[in-house]
Formats: sequence, C-alpha cells, structure tokens
Amino acid sequence: MPEYLWDIDIEQLPLGWSDIYEDAFENYPNGMMIEGVFFHPVDYHAQLLSYFHTYQAKAKAAYGNLQKQFDRDTLNLLVAYDKFLYSILLVWLDDERDSSQFDSSKLDKELKDSIWYNLSAESDLDFMKPFKPLQLIQMNFDAIQ
Repeated sequence: MPEYLWDIDIEQLPLGWSDIYEDAFENYPNGMMIEGVFFHPVDYHAQLLSYFHTYQAKAKAAYGNLQKQFDRDTLNLLVAYDKFLYSILLVWLDDERDSSQFDSSKLDKELKDSIWYNLSAESDLDFMKPFKPLQLIQMNFDAIQ
C-alpha cells in the first residue's frame, strides 16, 4: 500500500481516457488538428508518464534528504513535486476530458497551474478521493480548535 503519491505505480492505474488514447494510437499516432487545437493523445500520454516518473524520482530523493536533515528549500520542492504528481494523477484518471484537452504542448502549464491539490475531500472528483490521504500536505482546518 503506498504511503505517498510518489509511491504509486501510475501504470497500474486505469487511464480515464483509454478509449481516446487507443483510438489515437491506432488511427492517428502523430496527432491531428481538431477545431484549431492540436489533438495528440499519444504524445500527451507519453509526456504524462515521463513527467510522473521524473517527479516521482525527484520526490523520493527530496524525501530521503529531508529524512536526514530538515531543509526548508527541500521541503518546498517536495511539496511542489507532490502537487505536480497529484495533478498528473488527476489528468491520468479523468474520464471526462474532451478533444481540446490533449494538446501536449500545453501540458506542462496545465499541470503547474492546477488548483486541484487543495480541494476539500467533499469535491466532485470522486475518482481522486483514494489519493487524498497520500498527499504530503493535507489541509484540515477542522482540526484547529
């Protein structure tokens, strides 16, 4: 059982838009233009995996360094990596994405601008609820007395 987001094996999780990916892989593996948007689920998928594995390794290294000695800069990096991993998981699992959301040139900005990390547990994103306990930072203002 994973303890943190960086412990997850993303490739074992269901891809929320697997039919879109599989269709693109078979019929237009190099992407195509749809209504003025470059639609490239194959590259989008590859970039998500690459980002996840890269930031997973960075998070594990940062966490290991924090275990040895506390450092505020390393902690800030670890929180940023955790947020980025959560955003990647959200995109990976989301089964309501439309064709305008598969432009891989915009993926980096989409992941970094994500506001989803701090959503309450009562949000509409039921598919993300199993991952909330794995977040490094869990804002629980109800605990303040």
